[in-house]
Amino acid sequence: MTGLAKRTKRDLGKLNPRFKPPTVDGHRINFTQRTLERLFASWRFGLLDELHLQKLLGSYGRQSHRELELSKAGLIYHPEAQIPLRAVCTDISWITALSNNGADVLASKAYRLDPTAHRERYRRHKSYNAMLHDLNRSDFLVELEAAIQSLRKRVAKKAGIETKLSMRHQDELLGQPYTETISFPSMAVWKKEHRPLKVEPDGIFSLTLPNLPSDRAEKFFALEIDQDTESNVRYRNFWEQKSVLKTMIAYAEAHKRGIVQDKLGFPNLRALFVTTTDRHMDNIIKDAKTHYIAQGYPANAILFVSRERLEKFDPLSVEYKNAAGHSVVITELY
Repeated sequence: MTGLAKRTKRDLGKLNPRFKPPTVDGHRINFTQRTLERLFASWRFGLLDELHLQKLLGSYGRQSHRELELSKAGLIYHPEAQIPLRAVCTDISWITALSNNGADVLASKAYRLDPTAHRERYRRHKSYNAMLHDLNRSDFLVELEAAIQSLRKRVAKKAGIETKLSMRHQDELLGQPYTETISFPSMAVWKKEHRPLKVEPDGIFSLTLPNLPSDRAEKFFALEIDQDTESNVRYRNFWEQKSVLKTMIAYAEAHKRGIVQDKLGFPNLRALFVTTTDRHMDNIIKDAKTHYIAQGYPANAILFVSRERLEKFDPLSVEYKNAAGHSVVITELY
């Protein structure tokens, strides 16, 4: 009886040069300022596709060729899990992440990072859902930075002055890129029962707003990417299963108990949820009015926006909704 043929893994490098192993003798790279900024962007944000890079650094004629050169040199790599993801999400271009070698190069060029702490986390992504989550995080953060850069250029060109609106990323605030988890302890309160839990934002950043006094101008945000995989409220299994409401309560309790100031050193911290659709967002807010606002938690400590809205407006101009369902513009917060 003939045995079954042993399955072998496809050699993706034969199908596309992006997936080939780095050149053994090292591909020579001229480390221009733009190249270093491109590598640093991958360290800061994590997964980036070609559209992200264009928004951050601007496009140029040899971009695809340069990306291939960086891959051959082993400075970036293309996670293989993007193949099924891009087959379903056809609007996503080629996805890259920073290699350990790339982190070593940045450290040798006096960039403020610890190469020993860098982790190629994306090699562990077995499903495209995990990659899609991190790409959605990059979408929001890159769009926000690009919107601020665009506004500053418009203001400078029109009035000859520089706007005071600015952004600080997680690595600037806490010394760690968005790929590294920042967590802090908190409490959740449900039907008079109190239990401790840990809060793990998908990213932390700040905006300095020009319409406020200097001592109150910087507003801190904890980004939460909602893939609509958690229910709004799970009444019977509130403590056992994840829910957006439980996360909201944990943020509110962290404020109430002074945990945000003690553990992070921030005078304020708003949770900003990026949800899937307006309908899903409205369903969350409906439950929030009953189980969050009714308990006296602050409405403006929680903001919501859907990716539907972000397809039409950038993160600066889009209207967010707070936990009470009222519209809020992020640059007009107090």
